[in-house]
Amino acid sequence: MTKSAHAQTNPHAAARIARVLVFSCTIYTAAVLIGISVVLNTPSLYSQLNAESYAQLHATTRQHAVAIAVLLILSVWLRRRTTIRPAAAKVLLPLSLLFLLASVDRLVGVAYPPPLRQNTIFKPHKIRGWTNIPNAHAQMEVDIMLDKYGLRMDELAPESHRTDGRIRIMFLGDSITFGFYQRARDTYGAQATSILNSRDPDLDAVALNAGHTGYDTWQEWHYFENTAVNLEPDALVLQFCLNDAAAMYDPGIGPDMKRHPQASQILQPTHWSGLHRAVLDIAARRQFGENLQQGAQELEHFRMEELLRPELNDQATRAMQLIISHMERIAKCCRRHGIRFMIVCWPMRSQLVDDALVPQPQRILREFCEKNGVAYLDLLPAFKAGATRSEGGVDSLYIDHVHPTRAGNAIAGGALAEFLIESGIIDELDRQADERSTEQSR
Repeated sequence: MTKSAHAQTNPHAAARIARVLVFSCTIYTAAVLIGISVVLNTPSLYSQLNAESYAQLHATTRQHAVAIAVLLILSVWLRRRTTIRPAAAKVLLPLSLLFLLASVDRLVGVAYPPPLRQNTIFKPHKIRGWTNIPNAHAQMEVDIMLDKYGLRMDELAPESHRTDGRIRIMFLGDSITFGFYQRARDTYGAQATSILNSRDPDLDAVALNAGHTGYDTWQEWHYFENTAVNLEPDALVLQFCLNDAAAMYDPGIGPDMKRHPQASQILQPTHWSGLHRAVLDIAARRQFGENLQQGAQELEHFRMEELLRPELNDQATRAMQLIISHMERIAKCCRRHGIRFMIVCWPMRSQLVDDALVPQPQRILREFCEKNGVAYLDLLPAFKAGATRSEGGVDSLYIDHVHPTRAGNAIAGGALAEFLIESGIIDELDRQADERSTEQSR
């Protein structure tokens, strides 16, 4: 009879095997705790830990301390027994292997830690990857406050925030619309609405800032059709920038790591498993290099430059086709709900400094809008004129390659307000508001 077969039928042999397994796990766990203690008490090693690794190491220490306590209790119990059921010894072997794997996963997690929890305005979304948290309040270079719908509100005068004006204009887009490093009242949507109300005090137009940092057009379509449309805006202003098209180079099958590579892949993986985080981190560094953020930005810039060539390559063409398909869905949703739809195309900084760049995406968008009866405003001429007038030139209008300063937002807000007036859109919305008021008074 073999030893394994003997252990399966002999309670004494089963007890010995169980004691050996538990003793081995105990010695291993003790060695891990001693190793962690050495790291924490050796300045040259301890100083190499960042805040995330430090937090993960302490969590790993607590987990192994609990494990060794359980193993010691189990060891004492086994020493007092001369026999155990053979089935118990049989179960202990896979449990020991699982314990070893879990321990290794925790230790790897120290080298590849998840990001520390921070005061944030974002929460996970099973389809779009992330979304704004209603009533969130956080400090992100400037004070950020969201209302009960997840819309951005004026942090300097939250008591004046309202969503029930005569004319409700929703501004949908990415971090440009949301207000990257900008106060809520300085965003282009807020400034455009302020200009409209100053021209006509009876207008009572209200800006609904539905911007979501990092969103591209497919996420904006999904958010609008499934959430924002329920707020019943009178008009929708969709802000588009070339980085939306750059994201469509790798549409993938998911909302975060694949759908929006240039933004989300520079974030540390948040999966609970250290081994899983290690695999994602190594894969990202193989794609972007050691500096993930710089590599992702360089890739984004390269893709956007391809979109500005005289002839679009196959990838750029497919990217713009995806963009148009998302806008078609938004347009259909607006038609179903009687919402006036318009698109504002935001220029890249490079388009202001290099006249040789061909605005192919703007041309494609203009053709789509003309075909589908969608109002279209290209901000490139306004920004070029603003850069010429400004003493600081282009640098006074942009924080980086795409995000505007307060002055850049002012140019966009002014151009948008003039467009809404000259195109007759604001008069149309005003008449509709009067008709609604008349119907309600009957």
